[in-house]
Amino acid sequence: MSIAEWIEISELKGARYFSYGEVCSIFQNLSRQVIKNSLFRLRKELKIYSPYREFYVILPTQYRLRGAVPPMFYMSELMKNLGRKHYFSLLSASVLWGAAHQRPQIDTVTIEGTGLFTASKQKRDVEWIVRASIPEKFVLTKPGEDGDIRYSNAELTAVELVQYEQKSGGLSQVATVLRELLEHTDFAHASEGVFKVCKDTAIQRLGYIVERVLGEERQGEVIYHEWTRCCPAPHFIKLSTRSSEAVSHRDERWKVDVNATIEEDDQ
Repeated sequence: MSIAEWIEISELKGARYFSYGEVCSIFQNLSRQVIKNSLFRLRKELKIYSPYREFYVILPTQYRLRGAVPPMFYMSELMKNLGRKHYFSLLSASVLWGAAHQRPQIDTVTIEGTGLFTASKQKRDVEWIVRASIPEKFVLTKPGEDGDIRYSNAELTAVELVQYEQKSGGLSQVATVLRELLEHTDFAHASEGVFKVCKDTAIQRLGYIVERVLGEERQGEVIYHEWTRCCPAPHFIKLSTRSSEAVSHRDERWKVDVNATIEEDDQ
C-alpha cells in the first residue's frame, strides 16, 4: 500500500488530518526522504495541505481547486496536536459575531505561549497573537465545518480590536465593526471580569470611540464607570498608536489626545 492509498482509505474512514510522525510509524519500511518526497508530491497534486510543519489536512473535494482549507477548518485539531490553547480573535471573531461582513484574507488567532511559531510558507493565512495565558472565561465555542471553533466573546473582541488596531485594519475599520458588535456587548461588571485581562489604555480608547465617535452614550457610560473602577488614576494617551496626524484636541473625560480621524467605512 502506498502513502497515497493509505490517505485515501483514511479519508473514507472519516479521517481529516494526520501527522508526519504518524506516516513514519506506519511506513517504517520507507526512508524519511522517500516519505517526505511522497508527501511533497501529494501536496503538489492538491491531495493534502500542510498549514504547519509535519501537520497535514486531507483536502476535501470542495477545497481541491483552492489548494488549502480555511483555518477554522483545521485550527482546533492543529492546536490539539501542538498542545496549545487558542481562540480566533479580532476581525475573525467579529465575523462569527456577524459584525464584520467580509471575512478577512488572513485570520487572526490568539495562542497561549511565550513565542510564536511559523506556519508553512506555502500560504500565509493566519496571523498569530500571543498571550501568556488564555482567558478561558471569555472564550466561546461553536460548531464548525469540521470540529468546534473557539473565539473571543463580544466584550473581549471589542477591546482587542482597539488594542491591536493595526492588525484590525485601522481605527476606522474598528469603529465600523464595533457599530454592529456593540449589539452583543454588555460591559456591566467588566472591571471584575473581562477588563482584568485587557490593557487599561485599550479600554480607555474603546470608551472614547464608543461614546464620542459612535455616539453610543449608554454603553459609553457603562465602560467609563467600569474603566475608572479598574484604572482610578489614568493619564493622557494618544488615540492612535499608529497615526502620524497631529493632535487636534484633548478629551478631558477619556484623557485622550485625539491624533487620528475616525470615519466609519461603508461595508
